[in-house]
Amino acid sequence: MTPGKRERTAQRRAKARWLHDDDGLSIREIARRLGVSPSTIHADLRRATSTDVVPNLQGPDGRPVAGAERGNTRAVTHGVHSPRVVAERAESIRTQLFELVPVRTDADTPAITLLSNQLARISLVNDWLNEVGILDAKGEPRSVLGMLTRWENSAAKMCDQLGLTPTARVRLGLDLSRVEPSMVQRMQEGKGP
Repeated sequence: MTPGKRERTAQRRAKARWLHDDDGLSIREIARRLGVSPSTIHADLRRATSTDVVPNLQGPDGRPVAGAERGNTRAVTHGVHSPRVVAERAESIRTQLFELVPVRTDADTPAITLLSNQLARISLVNDWLNEVGILDAKGEPRSVLGMLTRWENSAAKMCDQLGLTPTARVRLGLDLSRVEPSMVQRMQEGKGP
Protein backbone atom coordinates (compact mmCIF):
# COMPACT_ATOMS: atom_id res chain seq x y z
CA MET A 1 0.00 0.00 0.00
CA THR A 2 1.40 3.40 -0.87
CA PRO A 3 1.51 6.05 1.87
CA GLY A 4 -1.15 8.09 0.05
CA LYS A 5 -3.57 5.20 -0.13
CA ARG A 6 -2.92 4.24 3.49
CA GLU A 7 -3.65 7.78 4.64
CA ARG A 8 -6.83 7.96 2.55
CA THR A 9 -8.01 4.64 4.00
CA ALA A 10 -7.31 5.84 7.54
CA GLN A 11 -9.16 9.08 6.86
CA ARG A 12 -12.15 7.21 5.41
CA ARG A 13 -12.24 4.87 8.41
CA ALA A 14 -12.06 7.76 10.85
CA LYS A 15 -14.77 9.68 8.98
CA ALA A 16 -16.96 6.57 8.87
CA ARG A 17 -16.51 5.99 12.61
CA TRP A 18 -17.26 9.65 13.35
CA LEU A 19 -20.39 9.70 11.15
CA HIS A 20 -21.58 6.41 12.65
CA ASP A 21 -20.85 7.10 16.33
CA ASP A 22 -21.32 10.86 16.64
CA ASP A 23 -23.95 11.57 14.00
CA GLY A 24 -25.70 8.19 14.22
CA LEU A 25 -25.89 7.74 10.47
CA SER A 26 -26.61 4.36 8.92
CA ILE A 27 -23.94 2.43 7.06
CA ARG A 28 -25.81 3.01 3.78
CA GLU A 29 -25.95 6.79 4.35
CA ILE A 30 -22.26 6.93 5.32
CA ALA A 31 -21.36 4.98 2.17
CA ARG A 32 -23.39 7.39 0.06
CA ARG A 33 -21.68 10.43 1.63
CA LEU A 34 -18.18 8.99 1.27
CA GLY A 35 -18.73 7.57 -2.20
CA VAL A 36 -17.96 3.94 -1.42
CA SER A 37 -19.99 0.75 -1.05
CA PRO A 38 -21.85 -0.12 2.17
CA SER A 39 -19.71 -3.26 2.51
CA THR A 40 -16.57 -1.08 2.52
CA ILE A 41 -18.02 1.08 5.30
CA HIS A 42 -19.07 -2.00 7.25
CA ALA A 43 -15.51 -3.34 7.00
CA ASP A 44 -14.10 0.08 7.91
CA LEU A 45 -16.24 0.26 11.04
CA ARG A 46 -15.13 -3.23 12.07
CA ARG A 47 -11.47 -2.44 11.47
CA ALA A 48 -11.32 1.09 12.88
CA THR A 49 -9.16 1.16 15.99
CA SER A 50 -7.60 3.78 18.19
CA THR A 51 -4.55 3.73 15.91
CA ASP A 52 -6.60 5.27 13.09
CA VAL A 53 -5.97 8.84 14.26
CA VAL A 54 -5.87 11.19 11.31
CA PRO A 55 -4.16 14.42 12.34
CA ASN A 56 -5.97 16.67 9.84
CA LEU A 57 -9.47 15.32 10.51
CA GLN A 58 -11.34 17.13 13.25
CA GLY A 59 -14.68 16.49 14.85
CA PRO A 60 -17.30 19.17 15.58
CA ASP A 61 -15.55 20.00 18.86
CA GLY A 62 -12.24 20.71 17.08
CA ARG A 63 -10.41 17.67 18.47
CA PRO A 64 -8.78 15.06 16.21
CA VAL A 65 -11.10 12.17 15.39
CA ALA A 66 -9.84 8.70 16.29
CA GLY A 67 -11.32 5.26 15.87
CA ALA A 68 -12.86 3.46 18.79
CA GLU A 69 -10.61 1.91 21.41
CA ARG A 70 -10.42 -1.86 21.50
CA GLY A 71 -13.05 -3.49 23.67
CA ASN A 72 -15.57 -0.64 23.36
CA THR A 73 -19.29 -1.33 23.30
CA ARG A 74 -20.41 1.57 21.10
CA ALA A 75 -22.00 -0.66 18.47
CA VAL A 76 -23.61 -3.04 20.96
CA THR A 77 -27.38 -2.90 21.01
CA HIS A 78 -28.70 -5.85 23.01
CA GLY A 79 -25.28 -7.52 23.26
CA VAL A 80 -26.32 -11.11 22.62
CA HIS A 81 -23.74 -11.51 19.87
CA SER A 82 -20.89 -10.18 22.01
CA PRO A 83 -19.12 -13.03 23.81
CA ARG A 84 -17.74 -10.56 26.35
CA VAL A 85 -21.13 -9.05 27.21
CA VAL A 86 -22.78 -12.48 27.45
CA ALA A 87 -19.92 -13.89 29.56
CA GLU A 88 -20.22 -11.09 32.13
CA ARG A 89 -23.91 -11.81 32.72
CA ALA A 90 -23.59 -15.60 32.34
CA GLU A 91 -20.97 -15.97 35.09
CA SER A 92 -23.33 -14.86 37.87
CA ILE A 93 -26.12 -17.02 36.45
CA ARG A 94 -23.76 -20.01 36.26
CA THR A 95 -22.84 -19.60 39.93
CA GLN A 96 -26.53 -19.59 40.89
CA LEU A 97 -27.26 -22.62 38.72
CA PHE A 98 -24.50 -24.64 40.39
CA GLU A 99 -26.33 -24.09 43.68
CA LEU A 100 -29.79 -24.85 42.23
CA VAL A 101 -29.19 -28.03 40.26
CA PRO A 102 -30.45 -30.72 42.66
CA VAL A 103 -28.16 -33.61 41.75
CA ARG A 104 -25.02 -32.36 40.08
CA THR A 105 -21.79 -33.99 39.00
CA ASP A 106 -18.80 -32.60 37.11
CA ALA A 107 -20.32 -34.04 33.95
CA ASP A 108 -23.15 -31.49 34.26
CA THR A 109 -20.78 -28.51 34.01
CA PRO A 110 -21.05 -28.13 30.20
CA ALA A 111 -24.86 -28.24 30.33
CA ILE A 112 -24.93 -25.70 33.17
CA THR A 113 -22.55 -23.45 31.21
CA LEU A 114 -24.74 -23.69 28.10
CA LEU A 115 -27.86 -22.91 30.11
CA SER A 116 -26.21 -19.93 31.83
CA ASN A 117 -25.16 -18.52 28.43
CA GLN A 118 -28.67 -19.01 27.09
CA LEU A 119 -30.26 -17.37 30.13
CA ALA A 120 -27.79 -14.47 29.87
CA ARG A 121 -28.80 -13.89 26.24
CA ILE A 122 -32.47 -14.03 27.17
CA SER A 123 -31.90 -11.55 29.98
CA LEU A 124 -29.93 -9.16 27.76
CA VAL A 125 -32.58 -9.19 25.03
CA ASN A 126 -35.42 -8.70 27.52
CA ASP A 127 -33.62 -5.72 29.10
CA TRP A 128 -33.03 -4.23 25.65
CA LEU A 129 -36.63 -4.80 24.56
CA ASN A 130 -37.87 -3.11 27.73
CA GLU A 131 -35.83 -0.04 26.74
CA VAL A 132 -36.65 0.15 23.02
CA GLY A 133 -39.94 -1.75 22.69
CA ILE A 134 -40.81 -4.84 20.68
CA LEU A 135 -41.63 -2.89 17.50
CA ASP A 136 -39.03 -1.20 15.30
CA ALA A 137 -39.36 2.24 13.66
CA LYS A 138 -41.52 0.75 10.88
CA GLY A 139 -43.95 -0.78 13.39
CA GLU A 140 -42.71 -4.29 12.67
CA PRO A 141 -41.76 -6.80 15.39
CA ARG A 142 -38.02 -6.77 15.99
CA SER A 143 -36.13 -9.65 14.40
CA VAL A 144 -34.58 -10.62 17.72
CA LEU A 145 -38.00 -11.82 18.93
CA GLY A 146 -37.70 -14.98 16.80
CA MET A 147 -34.33 -15.78 18.34
CA LEU A 148 -35.68 -15.00 21.80
CA THR A 149 -38.46 -17.57 21.40
CA ARG A 150 -36.00 -20.26 20.29
CA TRP A 151 -33.64 -19.43 23.16
CA GLU A 152 -36.47 -19.58 25.70
CA ASN A 153 -37.63 -22.97 24.40
CA SER A 154 -34.07 -24.28 24.44
CA ALA A 155 -33.51 -22.97 27.98
CA ALA A 156 -36.75 -24.57 29.18
CA LYS A 157 -35.61 -27.94 27.81
CA MET A 158 -32.20 -27.58 29.44
CA CYS A 159 -33.83 -26.65 32.77
CA ASP A 160 -35.97 -29.76 32.56
CA GLN A 161 -32.96 -31.95 31.73
CA LEU A 162 -31.00 -30.57 34.68
CA GLY A 163 -33.85 -31.22 37.12
CA LEU A 164 -34.78 -27.56 37.58
CA THR A 165 -38.52 -27.99 36.96
CA PRO A 166 -41.07 -29.60 39.29
CA THR A 167 -41.86 -32.39 36.83
CA ALA A 168 -38.18 -33.15 36.32
CA ARG A 169 -37.63 -33.36 40.07
CA VAL A 170 -40.57 -35.75 40.39
CA ARG A 171 -39.07 -37.90 37.63
CA LEU A 172 -35.81 -37.90 39.56
CA GLY A 173 -37.65 -38.74 42.79
CA LEU A 174 -36.35 -35.60 44.49
CA ASP A 175 -39.61 -33.93 45.33
CA LEU A 176 -41.66 -36.87 46.55
CA SER A 177 -42.79 -35.09 49.71
CA ARG A 178 -45.02 -32.85 47.58
CA VAL A 179 -46.54 -35.72 45.58
CA GLU A 180 -49.60 -37.69 46.59
CA PRO A 181 -48.79 -41.09 48.13
CA SER A 182 -50.70 -42.97 45.39
CA MET A 183 -48.57 -41.30 42.71
CA VAL A 184 -45.37 -42.21 44.60
CA GLN A 185 -46.47 -45.83 44.71
CA ARG A 186 -47.26 -45.87 40.97
CA MET A 187 -43.84 -44.35 40.21
CA GLN A 188 -42.10 -46.94 42.35
CA GLU A 189 -43.94 -49.69 40.52
CA GLY A 190 -42.75 -48.23 37.21
CA LYS A 191 -46.22 -47.37 35.99
CA GLY A 192 -45.54 -43.63 35.67
CA PRO A 193 -47.53 -40.80 37.23
